[in-house]
Amino acid sequence: MVSCPHRPPAKFGWLLLVLATTAQAQPVTGLAPQDRAFLERLALARARTLDQVWALPLKTNLTVGNWVSRDVSADRALRLWCRSLPCYARARFYADGTCDVDVRLSPAMLRQQLATLLLRYPVLAEGRVGERDLTGGEKDWPVLWSTGSAALSERSQTRQPDGWGDVTYEGIQVTSRAAAADARYALFEQAGRLKVTAARHLHEFLESDEAVAEAVHEALQRVATVTVECALDQVAVAEARIGLTDLIRILTKVHQQHYTGDVFHAADFREMALLADRAELKTTGLAVPPSRYLTEPEYQLIDLDTPRWAAQTLSATGRYEPADEDDFAQVVRLGIARFDGMDHLRRKVEALVIQQGVTVEEFIGHHRELKDEIVTFLSGTRVVGRPQALPDGGIQVQVELPLKRLWLIVRAAMQRVEVDPPEEPQPTAQPSAEETP
Repeated sequence: MVSCPHRPPAKFGWLLLVLATTAQAQPVTGLAPQDRAFLERLALARARTLDQVWALPLKTNLTVGNWVSRDVSADRALRLWCRSLPCYARARFYADGTCDVDVRLSPAMLRQQLATLLLRYPVLAEGRVGERDLTGGEKDWPVLWSTGSAALSERSQTRQPDGWGDVTYEGIQVTSRAAAADARYALFEQAGRLKVTAARHLHEFLESDEAVAEAVHEALQRVATVTVECALDQVAVAEARIGLTDLIRILTKVHQQHYTGDVFHAADFREMALLADRAELKTTGLAVPPSRYLTEPEYQLIDLDTPRWAAQTLSATGRYEPADEDDFAQVVRLGIARFDGMDHLRRKVEALVIQQGVTVEEFIGHHRELKDEIVTFLSGTRVVGRPQALPDGGIQVQVELPLKRLWLIVRAAMQRVEVDPPEEPQPTAQPSAEETP
């Protein structure tokens, strides 16, 4: 987060975590169903961000993000699609009132969605980008994983929407208005794709004169119904609607007052209802709060002794070795290979050193209450890459496990000692020229 210019810089305190076999974790027990639902929704919303998609290479010197940004509607459509991806496996709840949720996006799923955008938005085909480029990209893209985390303490105790606690009231209003404007613009674009006659689309009428486009756009802003929701992932989502009858009324009036050509006639707009396959147009607009409206806590704690592995990801190889009598389906074989990889990761996790030569395994031996937490953590093992067939008929998969959550688990059972940062040394005064001997 970025501090606002008018705020003083944040002050920092140092948090020292000391190994203590007598310290006990203080779990949040018995999460209410509504609390679990809140945590899962917030974590899933954050996991769906999937910023990695926009950085994927499509062809030489062209990323997916640069490609879809050629059309603002295409970029919006891709973001809306990412926001609809389902949770992968089950949400993982922890004793401290937090939750992790994973979203998985395979190269095949992404290629299929990009192919849909290529057909829907012709501008994306410019620069000789086609199906062949998408297929080539699919072969090089990795399986994308995204984990969203949420804490029960993030539930808003004020009038601010959940997930927006670090956004000022003014920032919420600005973001909501931006989302509404984006939704109205999307409505204008969607209207342009409607057929007026069997041979002509509405965008030809809108592009016939600047006064025509401006009049229709202003009328849509007045007549369209717009609702805005501040979603949990700190994105304002606006929905704009207008009935086809209202749209035809707007077009007929604009035709009478501003159109000077002879291609379109008032009767053409009345026939639009026969060609349209809907009685209402509906679009979605998105907006995020500008950084200048984000706030920071005045004081922040920094762990002095966080181990290096807390920011790393462990990897291992899992295998399924077939027996003569088994007849498992492919999905079962992949599951067995994943569990084998998970077991390899478990051993690596147990061997990690926390502090002073104490390993995770030894630490858990003194804190049995963490055992279930570690099992939940290990269940987040991810299969990355494509499964490989082995000569003996077996399967080999690569698995990974980010370690950030592991550190949070063991840290909860450590004694915390808060200390002030050391004072910065004062600069030594330099003698003036007159004092120099």
